[in-house]
Amino acid sequence: MQGLADGYFIVPVTVADYLAKAGQSQVPDDHVEVRKALSDVEDRTSKLLSVNGKRSPDSFHRELGQLMWDKC
Repeated sequence: MQGLADGYFIVPVTVADYLAKAGQSQVPDDHVEVRKALSDVEDRTSKLLSVNGKRSPDSFHRELGQLMWDKC
């Protein structure tokens, strides 16, 4: 149990330190995964923008805040 508890606090720092020192290699813009990710983002953005809803983001924020206040 002690190992699990210690790991919970130590692993995030250790992994972040390792990744900071390991460096990153540059991924070319024409890489298959880069093109796929860009395509996915464009598709999701288009889908969200095509809804043409009548409510503002602020109205959703207020409604969510009221739900949290009432139910949580």
